Amino acid sequence: MPGLLAFAFIYLLPFRWNSGNSLMLRLTALIIPLASLGLVNMAVVSKNESHYGVSVVNELKSSEFSRALGGLMRIRHDELEEHVIVSKDAQARAFRASPAFAELEPYLSGESKLPASFYIWRLRSAVRMAGYYDDPGDATRTFDFYRRMGNEINDACENGGLDCHDRSPSIRPVWHAEYNSRIWPTFSKLTWTALSNELFRSDTVGIGSKEDIDTLFYNDLLTGESTLRKSIYFEKKLPNYYRHIVLVKQAFMGVVGTIYQNLVPVLFAVALLVHIFQVGGMIRRRQFKEKPVFGLVILGSIFTILCLLTYVKITIWPVPRPLHTLSPIILLYVVYILLPVEEK
Repeated sequence: MPGLLAFAFIYLLPFRWNSGNSLMLRLTALIIPLASLGLVNMAVVSKNESHYGVSVVNELKSSEFSRALGGLMRIRHDELEEHVIVSKDAQARAFRASPAFAELEPYLSGESKLPASFYIWRLRSAVRMAGYYDDPGDATRTFDFYRRMGNEINDACENGGLDCHDRSPSIRPVWHAEYNSRIWPTFSKLTWTALSNELFRSDTVGIGSKEDIDTLFYNDLLTGESTLRKSIYFEKKLPNYYRHIVLVKQAFMGVVGTIYQNLVPVLFAVALLVHIFQVGGMIRRRQFKEKPVFGLVILGSIFTILCLLTYVKITIWPVPRPLHTLSPIILLYVVYILLPVEEK
């Protein structure tokens, strides 16, 4: 988003490379996607209002849910644990402070197989088991519960009944001073992982679903996907020709992955040096150039995403999969900076 905003700002300025189109045309080009997004959101809100009785895009973004879970996340932990957003001691104190939240105690007590950072799903499952999702056509009772729970916990925070962080209720993870020393090691590791695509795997042998057949069949009916064939129970029944095709694909993807992992970091370093030279020349001549400027926009986008993922990895989640969103932006930067482009 910061990269898109920077692009929009530069696109509207009266630079010579924008001279081919009028300001009104450029402004219209930016307004159309924003208006389309707004209309789609309004349509989703309208449908949710008519079908479920609540005017929201989705539950997790609602003020009621954010206030409920955000209230829990405000409570201070006795001990800081990695990727734990609501500790056991904080949860126990919240049970005593909120009658609404205390209704969930039978479903939240004890050990969980989910990672601590997945507490958001444990909470929603507990609310479901407490009966607040029983009417699929009316979500008002569910939202009323979250509103009541959030109000009780946050009121306890304000009047001293709970020892809480001084912040508004939000599902944004709390930042602790102890995290400061992790910023650079985490950022540098994520940067290298993104550039070298360390998460890439070409072999899929043995990677199958261990869920029971009924669950996979039910999932296929709901989603229209074909997960049933990925079950580990079918691996030994696959014909030999199919296994051969899979091995050939894996060998080809392994070569592609090796080339990418060794080539892209080098190309990115070269592109960065070329870009620095271009920006330096632009500053010396005191004249804006299209390529260095928009290169900074792309580079700023990469930097922003890495900063965001650094924050997420330190506070709440290891973030393996979201790193893949950087691959196309990194390639865009390399291609845009290194390939000759005729400037206006």
